[in-house]
Amino acid sequence: MKSWNAFYDLVLPDLPTCPAEAADVALRMSAIEFCRRAKVWREQQQFVTTAAQSYPLTTDTEKVIHAIEAATCNNTPLRILTAAEAAPLILLSAGTPGGILLSDPSHAKLYPSPSTAGLIVLMELVMRPARTASGVPDDVFEDYSDDIAAKAKALLMMSPRKPYTDVNAAAVNNGAFELAIANAAVRKTAHGRSRPAPASRFR
Repeated sequence: MKSWNAFYDLVLPDLPTCPAEAADVALRMSAIEFCRRAKVWREQQQFVTTAAQSYPLTTDTEKVIHAIEAATCNNTPLRILTAAEAAPLILLSAGTPGGILLSDPSHAKLYPSPSTAGLIVLMELVMRPARTASGVPDDVFEDYSDDIAAKAKALLMMSPRKPYTDVNAAAVNNGAFELAIANAAVRKTAHGRSRPAPASRFR
């Protein structure tokens, strides 16, 4: 992990007298938004079902699961469900799962509930820093530190009546951040694994 102070050389020179504590908050907010929208921090997770519907997902105090990007059950693609899509499916009898829902940041639910024990569910998860995170993974820093720093500077430059208040510069930095999100999302789609097609039973 790279702590927030690893970003200081990219942020503080443009923000005279800005406290490090304020920079940390802005960097954390920027990193959360960047990882959430650009989906650049992904992790693989696996669990083996035991004919239950809800399963705990592994995380820690540094990161939060934002979304399930892709999932399979015994190598068959699962449809990634929204809460609205999953609601009527709770009435289904137990069977072979065809969909999965991130019911909260630490649990996933299968629909329908599996009728067979020992099914292997694989997931690709989109992660973001937690609101108490002390930094970001090394690869996120190496690839996107300038972009995260740009949004942090934009947030701080919008602070009223500070020596570093600069609405015009904030707009420029925010524009750079938005462009970086678009470019990062395209790169991840082009170079990452393609998302499996939805399971036909839920189309």
